[in-house]
Amino acid sequence: MPGDHSFVLMPAPSQFGVLGFLIILLLLIHILFAGLMMGGGVLSVFFNILGHIDKRSRFRRFSREIIRYSGSTPGAIFLMGFLPLVSLMMLYARVMYLSGLDIFHFFAFIIVHSTAGMLLIYNYKKGVIRDDEVRVVRTGLCLLGILSMMGAYFVFAASRILFATPEVWELFRTPVPMLFSAAVAARFNLFLTVSATVTGTGILLYFFRWLPPMESDADYRKFALRAGVGISITGVIGIPVSLLWLLTTLPDFSLSPELIFINVLILVVLMIYTLQITGMLTSIRPKLNNGPIAMLLLAAILIFTADGMIRETSLQEMRAVVIRQGERMLAEQAEKRGIGAAAEATAAKGEEIFQNRCTMCHAFDTRVVGPPYMETVPQYAGDVESLTEYILNPVKKNPDYPAMPDLGLKTVEAESAAIYLLEEYEKRK
Repeated sequence: MPGDHSFVLMPAPSQFGVLGFLIILLLLIHILFAGLMMGGGVLSVFFNILGHIDKRSRFRRFSREIIRYSGSTPGAIFLMGFLPLVSLMMLYARVMYLSGLDIFHFFAFIIVHSTAGMLLIYNYKKGVIRDDEVRVVRTGLCLLGILSMMGAYFVFAASRILFATPEVWELFRTPVPMLFSAAVAARFNLFLTVSATVTGTGILLYFFRWLPPMESDADYRKFALRAGVGISITGVIGIPVSLLWLLTTLPDFSLSPELIFINVLILVVLMIYTLQITGMLTSIRPKLNNGPIAMLLLAAILIFTADGMIRETSLQEMRAVVIRQGERMLAEQAEKRGIGAAAEATAAKGEEIFQNRCTMCHAFDTRVVGPPYMETVPQYAGDVESLTEYILNPVKKNPDYPAMPDLGLKTVEAESAAIYLLEEYEKRK
């Protein structure tokens, strides 16, 4: 059955915060690394082709130096490419425990295509280092690697949108039907713009921090400076556009004041970053200091924190179900071990719950927010178990009324409420 992975443990309620933090951390490491590799590959191939057309040696030299710093190594690809994706797959499987989605199936696609793309770009890098001329075959394989990575992260963008949209889980078990939605396009565009910013910053870091000035002539360094700043600014301009686009695709309940504040803070951080790197253009001896690097990392952390907030807001109901199931399992285990007597469901307890939790939206004979109980309770016809299950996991049944919220009741509380409602109905009918 899709999504039925018995070896994945249901998370304890106290683990959700830790799982969310680990997802943000791994996304930060992996996306920045993948964006640098893919962006470096794109720019290296572009300047290599430009060098063959224009016959200027600086274009081909620039192509070689870009891929030297961004082409990575097999060890780095494993540690920051492959391993974080496998870890994210396991973390998402736990966070999405009750979703029924086939997480392992489409994460396998992402892992294979992302890793294969990185290895093809690394193969291109080896050819650049060994040969003065980059052969057509190696260039073609690098382009294939770039396309493979783009496909992987397009599906990854669709997957993360699917994870945060529980209302479509019954319709879509994979992200394929969502590939062409506006939300996926916005998230993928955000990945591309972040990649451009990271790659541009990497150029500035390589030429104006790591590479000694005497290894490059003044005109070539000026060319590298303009290229690095230009690519970075292009990415920075695209990030707010992507964020705004993504916000317009979210449901109203996800647009919390905290989420809006974080997005405004991202804009402020990016403005500071822009001022810092554009200042290098007017410097007599340009050097990339710690300020822009810190601002870029802070912006990335805020972007993935905002992403985590969207996910958490969307999954609140599922988390409540997981918590209830955890409480139920603990109660059953305690009962088996003889640790205390299991709480008994009674109509008296149900009446107390009804008065404290239900009367704001319901009455027996009149419509309040929800329908009168004299119209809804008869369909359960004395079936305590079915009514208890509905109270624990409410679903929208009548289009004339709003959906009943999850009350967060324990199983024994929901059962008590069901007993009371059924007994009270019998008295009133």
